[in-house]
Amino acid sequence: MLLFFPMPYSGEWWYSVLCRYHVKSGNEKFQTTIRELFQGRPRAMIGAFFPNNTMHQIVSQLPASFDLRNLILEHTPFRYYMRMYSLQEKVDFLDALCKGEATTPTYIWKTAGGKNQPLRYCPLCAEEEVKRYGESCWHTLHQLPLVAVCDIHHCRLLNASSEALRLNEGFYPVPLNVTQAECVDVDSAEMLLTEISREYLTVDLSVGPTQKHNNLAQVLMNKGYGVLKKGGVISLDAEKLYTDLQEFYGAELVKRIFGEEASVYTLNRIVKWNLSSPERYIMLQGLAGLTTETVFSESAIPDRMRVRLEEYQSTGVQYGRKQLAGQLGVKPHQLDILARNYGIEPFWKGARGNQPKTGMLKLYLTEEELRTIRNRAKEMGFPHTSDYVKFCIRQQMDANKSTWKESTDDE
Repeated sequence: MLLFFPMPYSGEWWYSVLCRYHVKSGNEKFQTTIRELFQGRPRAMIGAFFPNNTMHQIVSQLPASFDLRNLILEHTPFRYYMRMYSLQEKVDFLDALCKGEATTPTYIWKTAGGKNQPLRYCPLCAEEEVKRYGESCWHTLHQLPLVAVCDIHHCRLLNASSEALRLNEGFYPVPLNVTQAECVDVDSAEMLLTEISREYLTVDLSVGPTQKHNNLAQVLMNKGYGVLKKGGVISLDAEKLYTDLQEFYGAELVKRIFGEEASVYTLNRIVKWNLSSPERYIMLQGLAGLTTETVFSESAIPDRMRVRLEEYQSTGVQYGRKQLAGQLGVKPHQLDILARNYGIEPFWKGARGNQPKTGMLKLYLTEEELRTIRNRAKEMGFPHTSDYVKFCIRQQMDANKSTWKESTDDE
């Protein structure tokens, strides 16, 4: 049983609590503190960013007021790194951690953590905490891969040291010589990444990938990043996305997170919710201009291509294949693929199942009337004036459906 242990501050990272324990213990050597915390053991993975069984070993020596489940959720990046897992997987992993049985997912070591993980802090947060508590702490949010600025003060985070710190071998408190905050070069994209990362870290554990749809992928497709491939598969345009991501966030960050070039394989995994690490979802979410609530909403965002195709179908106009494809921004042969994917009966000229023309209506107009109709048809996007005239007649018939039926019945 440990004789004392600091209570964590709001938003404080678990490793930071251990650092404050070391300072308060009065121990000169790191090894002495490690042996105190782990019952004589000389080594422990105290600096791992993702929670591990060292938390269970320490909390098992503390009073019941230190609830391990709450400590994991509130003082580690567990919710952030488990965000893309199913709720059941999250619950099972959390239960295993509380029993001291879980192991760190391997992908996390590629994005954060490890023995040489850099520590970042906000100088203004540190200054305020010293005034309020007499000490400062490391914030979990500030250590996340895409967070470069403070969500509270909107200033740039500072690295604690120019040299790599071996966190598993020592306890390094936040520097007391607080320097002036750097605010001048913080841009909107950096703040956006910080805000989304904060949401992934703090929203309820149940928030995550949906079963039957992917709103993030759908919005990107609606914005023009969709590609219709052979076999009717709709995917994301990797090259276009990579270029736009670079323009939005800068080439260096995109290269660090997405790699040297666009990967169709990676984007296909994102579309299917099969990618575990959250960073690429976050960057795409920022580019798409979506909230975290919308990304993981149970309400599916409509497929804009499907909606437009159904709108053209509802006009009753028999469009030419090329004209309709041009309106939708696809190739003519892709119309059949889209119709099959959406379960829509082809309604354009030349499509199978369309009824042939059985009659013709001749209409005499003045030059002014004809000019007005042609201009209106062009404004509304009809490929032919006759299509617009047929549309107007059909609308008039639909509006007076009951009167029209009575008239035909009398005859």
